[in-house]
Amino acid sequence: MKLGELKKSLSRPLIITLLVVSAVVLCTSGVLALFTNGGFEDGDLTGWTKGMYLNPGLTLPQPFIGASIVRNPGPIIYGINTYMPRDLTAVVGNPSATPLSLTDTNTTGGSAPPLRYPYAGHYSARINSDAGNHFNANSLVQSCVTTLADVQWDGKIHVQFAWAAVVQNPVQEYHPPEDMPYTYVVMTNVTKNTTLYEKFIFANDTSAPWLNAPGIIQYTYWQVIDRGFDPGVVDVGDNIQIECIAAGCGQSGHWGYLYVDGFGSTPPIPPDPTLTVTTGDPSGVSCTSATLNGTLAATGNLQCNCFDVYFEYGNTPGNLDQETSHQTICRGDSLTFTTPLSLMPCMTYYARAVAVCSQTANFANNNEVGNPLPGTTPVYGKEVAFNTMFCCTSKTSSGGGSGGWELTSTRPYLPPMFDIPRATVSATRTSPGEQVEVNATVTNKGGSNGTTRIILYVNGQEADSKGIALASGQSTPVSFKVSRNDPGTYQVHVNSVPAGSFTVDLFNSNDILIYASVALFSIGLIGLLYYLNKRRTAA
Repeated sequence: MKLGELKKSLSRPLIITLLVVSAVVLCTSGVLALFTNGGFEDGDLTGWTKGMYLNPGLTLPQPFIGASIVRNPGPIIYGINTYMPRDLTAVVGNPSATPLSLTDTNTTGGSAPPLRYPYAGHYSARINSDAGNHFNANSLVQSCVTTLADVQWDGKIHVQFAWAAVVQNPVQEYHPPEDMPYTYVVMTNVTKNTTLYEKFIFANDTSAPWLNAPGIIQYTYWQVIDRGFDPGVVDVGDNIQIECIAAGCGQSGHWGYLYVDGFGSTPPIPPDPTLTVTTGDPSGVSCTSATLNGTLAATGNLQCNCFDVYFEYGNTPGNLDQETSHQTICRGDSLTFTTPLSLMPCMTYYARAVAVCSQTANFANNNEVGNPLPGTTPVYGKEVAFNTMFCCTSKTSSGGGSGGWELTSTRPYLPPMFDIPRATVSATRTSPGEQVEVNATVTNKGGSNGTTRIILYVNGQEADSKGIALASGQSTPVSFKVSRNDPGTYQVHVNSVPAGSFTVDLFNSNDILIYASVALFSIGLIGLLYYLNKRRTAA
């Protein structure tokens, strides 16, 4: 065999083997980037290209599309003033920010809750700003090449992101639609020269989900986009481009800007929304009063901004027939709430915190994601027990029996009360059939010994349970082992306490080692055969 032919025979299986191994590594790594810095979590615009121009007005007719945009590089002379484009695009947020923890102050004061950001993580990008009048327009662009890692469970390549718009509405100044501030988001398949997603809205656009703030401000909540593309529409290796634009009006005096976040092939925040309500221990308990305490934890893509919260209480466990006054608290505010309560001495009380979504906000019901708007079903915290019995002691009647209660300083029996402050999973990525350990600590914070049942839930379904007995003040660790065969992400709770999630990958690390070993063995074998053949030929 000639040396050139041998190189060809060796290179083909080697290249194929390396491609297979690379594909396996991509599929098992869980790194589904798609866009570089798509969530802006680098704290800057790394991977993105900024643009700026002036908006002299859109070209007709309607409906407006990308071709309607006029990108004037400047200058524009307007009266005695000369205007040039300005770069006003920036990353907004900070390292300690959490989703929807910051408020866009231009959107406050109206009948609807304000727009909050970032959509996910610590940062979002804002294109243009409220200083972007005088025709100013900014753009943000990025292209990426799809890979096997972007193919989701349904066999389609997905692109997911979110946007929210804020504009001034100069309708009272008689601006025609083509001169209104506008925002524009477009996704194209550059390889196939096709438009995959396009959304053009302008101030006072009746087709847009505008909300109104005082003055002339209009804004939207986060529009969450998830587009899955069939093979042939988007294929592995296609070049996908995103462009986002925000522009002030075409008559100089009004601005418009656009928030964007979460560009990628997987959801940027947990796909399963969760609202957890915790009933805290009552504080300041006296013979005639106490303060009830509750906390909300809203996680995942929970499409609710504000909550109606209150407490149910009564003297019979499981039958809490009284309610406290209601309060409204919103995400971004403190999610801890308290209510003072008047009590009767010599009584045992039971109470639990309750929360109901009262304002569906900041996530639009645009039917482009699988997460529905929340309903009005209350979410309950666990019942806690407390009493004013420490004020009282048993009083003996003249006949020798109990004569009721009288006030004293003696502290009597208190019921058991079990608490799980935290739960964890031992691994976040596993292989089919591989076990994950779930750990929690249970504490009896009540005044007497007791027993309880600890339940493990996986994706909301009971998977296992254990009964425990604890003395007052005692704690004990509880652990479960769980495995799943089907690839996917599984949410884990111990009772009502979230423990996190684990993802079952299609392949495991052993598979990769096997493929790599087979490839290396094949290469070595071919090399050996070549060497032996060369020696025999030389002899």
